[in-house]
Amino acid sequence: MRRSVLSVIATCGMVVLLSAAGCGPPPVKVSVRDDLYDPASVTAARGATVTWTDEGNLQHTTTGDAPLNLWRGALSPGSSFTTKLVAGGTYTYHCEIHFSMHGTVKVPIAVSPTSGSTSTTYTVTLASTAAPSGFRYVVQEKDPGGAFNALRTVTSATTTFTAPKAGTYQFRSGLQRISPAGTSGFSDPVSVTVS
Repeated sequence: MRRSVLSVIATCGMVVLLSAAGCGPPPVKVSVRDDLYDPASVTAARGATVTWTDEGNLQHTTTGDAPLNLWRGALSPGSSFTTKLVAGGTYTYHCEIHFSMHGTVKVPIAVSPTSGSTSTTYTVTLASTAAPSGFRYVVQEKDPGGAFNALRTVTSATTTFTAPKAGTYQFRSGLQRISPAGTSGFSDPVSVTVS
């Protein structure tokens, strides 16, 4: 019971925060067949709706994987389930009825400008809105020739960065629930070239 309540709160919190922003990015559609999600991997802009439609002859679910368990939609033939993902990250999901069915939604982040100098302030856009209550955004940064390390954790939709030296820097982020703790997979990295 607790898992369902947390999923509804997380999903509804994101929808309420997003609907105040007006028109959003283009929706993403996934067809649910009798033995697969089509396509199995999609990319959705920050704040886009993702809709799963059961186009097969069997019942299915689209259920966000642990540890976040952000959504659970029960599907019967001809029905649909929609959710919005506001934060950059990688979100995996599965069908609770057919264990071989798995899918992924990737939500990219952005950085602007993509090149500059050590005196440039770079803005990393992590989400379409501030983090819903009980959540935050985890940001990692990769120095030139280095590995990804924690940069900061924020609740705002953006964060800034100033490079200490020239080179190519990368950033990625994920959505983190504070309690009970859980973090999505990280977004694909975005790069900044500093001269």
